[in-house]
Amino acid sequence: MKVMKPLTIVIAVLLSVSLFAQTQIGLNGVGGKIGYVDPEGGIESTIGFGVVADLGTITPKIAFEADIFYWGKSYDFGFGSDVKFSSFTISALGKYLFAESKEQLRPYAGAGLGLAIGKSKVEYTDPWTGSKASESDSDSDIVIHLCGGTKYRLSPQLDGFAELRYTLGDLDVLSILVGAIYSLK
Repeated sequence: MKVMKPLTIVIAVLLSVSLFAQTQIGLNGVGGKIGYVDPEGGIESTIGFGVVADLGTITPKIAFEADIFYWGKSYDFGFGSDVKFSSFTISALGKYLFAESKEQLRPYAGAGLGLAIGKSKVEYTDPWTGSKASESDSDSDIVIHLCGGTKYRLSPQLDGFAELRYTLGDLDVLSILVGAIYSLK
């Protein structure tokens, strides 16, 4: 019985060392992205843009990424009335890489969570008096991202990517994104 406790500790230490030997968590790269955004709910498609952080891998096949993404859409209805919609999302994603990191073309599938902050604003100018009025509303929502895409090694320090992402939340959004990540390591 006295042998079991030290043996258990040794096994636990060896397993944790093995796990940490494969883990490369940290800021490994930064980049940007741009894409076509198609929100539901009667809002027409638009262009969005954002920044990406490569946060490393937990195993050679499971990568972590964080991003900040923004899109907005405005409508001018004439007679002094404008409507504006925008969304700002902060997200963390896990991606399963189907190919090894040394491969030039690396397809992936992933999922993640995000905080989406949406805003809408209506501005109106009375055509007879010239007085202006506005009404705005904002809302925050936890969203789920489902994505698939591929990374392509452009150079030893630069990866390009193309991604199809579907975001589930109060406002579901389909996005087709392209971008690049510069490796810091």
